[in-house]
Amino acid sequence: MELRESAILDTLLYGQCFVEKVFGPDGIEELHPLSAGRMVPMNPLDLYVPPPTPLFWRYADPRSGQRVLLSDDLWCVKMLAPAGYLEGQSIVLLAREAVGLALAAEEQGARLFRQGVQTDLTLQTDGELDEPGKDQLRKSFMERHAGSWNAWMPMLLENGLKAQRIGLTAQESQYIEARAFQLQDIARIFRIPEVLLGISQGRSSTYASAEQFFLAYTKYTLRPWCERIEQSAHRDLIAPSETDLFVRHDLNALMRADMQTRYASYASAINAGWMTRNECREAEHMVTLPGLDAPLQPLNMQGTDNLKPAQGAGARLAHQLAKNCLQHEMKLLADGKSRADVYTRLLPPYLASKTGMDCAAYCQARLAQPDATEADGVELLKSLIGAGLQ
Repeated sequence: MELRESAILDTLLYGQCFVEKVFGPDGIEELHPLSAGRMVPMNPLDLYVPPPTPLFWRYADPRSGQRVLLSDDLWCVKMLAPAGYLEGQSIVLLAREAVGLALAAEEQGARLFRQGVQTDLTLQTDGELDEPGKDQLRKSFMERHAGSWNAWMPMLLENGLKAQRIGLTAQESQYIEARAFQLQDIARIFRIPEVLLGISQGRSSTYASAEQFFLAYTKYTLRPWCERIEQSAHRDLIAPSETDLFVRHDLNALMRADMQTRYASYASAINAGWMTRNECREAEHMVTLPGLDAPLQPLNMQGTDNLKPAQGAGARLAHQLAKNCLQHEMKLLADGKSRADVYTRLLPPYLASKTGMDCAAYCQARLAQPDATEADGVELLKSLIGAGLQ
């Protein structure tokens, strides 16, 4: 995390970052971040280099002095680098006017509260008052009108006294508006949504809109940075022979929806058969459980000639199929049909169409046992279907 933080900071401030690779017998063993402000190119013209030319950099190491590094010794991430040039461009430097204006507004605010006059009312008179008279007037005025307990008290002015308001408030000098606009301007440069900085400008935002802001921040702000780092890592850290390695940022945690939406999507994926239950548990950082690694196969997408499921899923399939058939059986009995009619005429063709096998033995057993429960019927039909699948 510290290496990543320093790399992003250098890329923003200097337009590029450098990480030194330490090689061992088995390849890269260590990565050490270097300060981009201490790195300068050594190639002809210092900037433009044709592609075949080897790249050399001079690094002012604060501990060991000057060092010369080859581009093969470095992992370099750049931004806004013109074609054919070694060095990238600093986004902070390009936005220096906006940042400078924000700093100037902050300095103005500090001076306003440090040196500005904090009163907005004066008492004027045409005559002259000596020092005791001034003190008496100030004291009597404060006793009568200062403090919240004297709010909205009527003001009585005698002997030609006049009250006049002076000075500008922060709102009147548009100080607050200027600072808010500069925050928006800088946030726009870095593609940061205003809601992440607590800027609302009087506009109300709902939870749904804020959630979309977070998703947009992940897609349009973080994703380009991730792609820049991933591509540079593929170029500088992975050898062409290491085809089994790749670099990828997992942003699923940042783009996760609320719990209800996630669980609904998991249920849809499990029922459709393209995601296992243990995969869903892993996505939620839960431990996997035995027997949940096989994908479920929807019953309405199976034919009678391919009912042999993957190893370990036959029992679950037979149980689900038997449970569905029992629901139809219970519905026929609940409609007032006689047991003999149900088990000799109505149920056998239905079971044959659903299971693809002769279930006459099941119907005879159910007819001979009127006190058997629905669970007993599920187990009996499950055993018959399982035997047929095998």
